[in-house]
Amino acid sequence: MYGKQIAITLTALTSCFWLANVVRAAPSNACCHSVTGACINVGQYAVCGYPYINHFNASCRGVRACNFPNGSCLQVDALCCPDLGGTAGPPGSTCTEACCLSDGTCQNATPLWCPELGGTSGGPGTVCQGMRACCQTNGTCRDADAVCCNAANELPAEAGSSCEDNPEPCDTRACCVDDPAPTNDLFCENWKYAYCAIVRGGTPQGVDSDCKFLPPYSDGDPVADVCDNCDLMDNADQADGDNDSVGDVCDNCPQDSNSNQADADSDEVGDVCDNCPSVGNPNQEDGDGDDVGNVCDNCPNNFNPTQANCDGDTQGDACEPNCDASGLPDDCDSDDDNDGVADSVDVCDSTPAGVQVINIVGHRLRGTIYGDADGDCDRDAQDHILMGPNTPPGRGCRAFEPSCSP
Repeated sequence: MYGKQIAITLTALTSCFWLANVVRAAPSNACCHSVTGACINVGQYAVCGYPYINHFNASCRGVRACNFPNGSCLQVDALCCPDLGGTAGPPGSTCTEACCLSDGTCQNATPLWCPELGGTSGGPGTVCQGMRACCQTNGTCRDADAVCCNAANELPAEAGSSCEDNPEPCDTRACCVDDPAPTNDLFCENWKYAYCAIVRGGTPQGVDSDCKFLPPYSDGDPVADVCDNCDLMDNADQADGDNDSVGDVCDNCPQDSNSNQADADSDEVGDVCDNCPSVGNPNQEDGDGDDVGNVCDNCPNNFNPTQANCDGDTQGDACEPNCDASGLPDDCDSDDDNDGVADSVDVCDSTPAGVQVINIVGHRLRGTIYGDADGDCDRDAQDHILMGPNTPPGRGCRAFEPSCSP
């Protein structure tokens, strides 16, 4: 009996040791689902059960295109693709890559099916982008999909362009080229559109631009005007922190990209960074720090970046009276004092629940104030007519309640 107990104990210890090793071991085996191609990394001593296929001393490689001889394709892990009878594409490949046809058009197709269409793959992960003018370095123009144009080491023109445009989108234009060290100045040359970018490594300017017919250096810096991102202000370094092609020294929003420099209120602060884009405020004063300028802030002394204004008046919710601190201004709150009695029937709609005072005729009236004989929540000449008919209940009391002063 003791021997049997010892054997059971040793078996249990062995099992615990095996499980501990599975937990501690770095994933060095992989399991591939025989139908879906899903891959799971498992422990060194783990064995996969059906419907998984074991891959010892291997790891999952990442999902990519898995191409089959019939032209079909699945997105599965590269390790599992051969298990399904397919061939894995390169990293980043997808089942619908751009396929460039001889006429410049593009179809999204499987990499194996593309040659059957008589096309050439645009590369792993590419998709068709749309037809436009496609410029070769010698200035020749053809209409082609943008991704196919790039794949042929040509330069796509602007979206919507075509070779029938007048002037032709691939024509000669101003080209801004970096001068070699030590000057590192930008100078202007006239080159074909694609030649400028691909061969010269420059930046082609707009259609009809020409280095010859422009003032060369209007602002005194060593950058030609047509290439200068601030052609009327000296900025030899061409610094452009927001990359909007407008130099920092003349950018009306130097930290926010706005190539059009729109400024609706003409205060020399661009709309995208103006804290009051519809009201001129060049100093951008913002007393409460809510990114809304004082001149257009509906609560200039209260932080309220949303400018919430439930009643649509000139004063924001953040600075409207709010007797019960409910977060909703009294003008929009159906129960200002939060006493469970709607303002429309509350004798004094700004007095908290439980407040009772005695008027001058000795009657206890919930919500009234001292000296209010007619129960209308204020003290006026009508209150001198003792026991007179009560006027309709209405708003009031604010001036006499410290907890709810205007």
